[in-house]
Parts: sequence; structure tokens; C-alpha cells
Amino acid sequence: MPDIHIQRDHTLGLPAARKIAFKWAEQAEEEFGMDCTYEEAEKGGDCDTVTFTRSGVKGTLNVTADRFELDAQLGFLLQSGRHPPSSTGQPLHGTPPRERAAAGNAGCRV
Repeated sequence: MPDIHIQRDHTLGLPAARKIAFKWAEQAEEEFGMDCTYEEAEKGGDCDTVTFTRSGVKGTLNVTADRFELDAQLGFLLQSGRHPPSSTGQPLHGTPPRERAAAGNAGCRV
């Protein structure tokens, strides 16, 4: 069973979804040191697969004409850090609401 499962529906169609998934794989390699392999569906198939690995994490991103589905398994050390710490290194429970909101959104990317 994966530690992380993310499923997102879309209306892009497979050719556009492939471009996004391929770009994601390139970014994962550059920014996080992942080893990524992109396998397009065989002729007549409808699902591409990106396989990614690095020390402490491995998983797949399945790409179809209407869905992205990511499954990742975290190693022991990454599992213990699944809840993001505050930007100050201090627990968030004693932080004033404005600072807590800023710390909680510091790593967000859309």
C-alpha cells in the first residue's frame, strides 16, 4: 500500500497530459535528484507510466487521457518527517495565528 496516493482528474487528453507528465519527470530529476523513466503506452494502450526512485522514495505516476494518479512509497526516514515543521524549527502549536499561517504556507506551490 502506498504512503502517498494522489489522483487528479483532467480534461486534457493523452497527448497534452503526456507533455505535462514528461515535464514533471524532468523537474523531479533536476530538483529532487529522482531517477525517472517514462514509458508510453503500447500502441492501442491508454496509460503511460512514469517510474521514479531515489534514496528513500519510489513510486509511479500513471497518466491517462483523463487522470493523473501518483503512488509513492516513502522510506523510514522520510516517513518520520511527513508533517512539515514550521519555518523556525519550533512547534506550530505555540505560534500566533498570523505566523502559523505564514509558516504553514511557506512551502506551498500551485
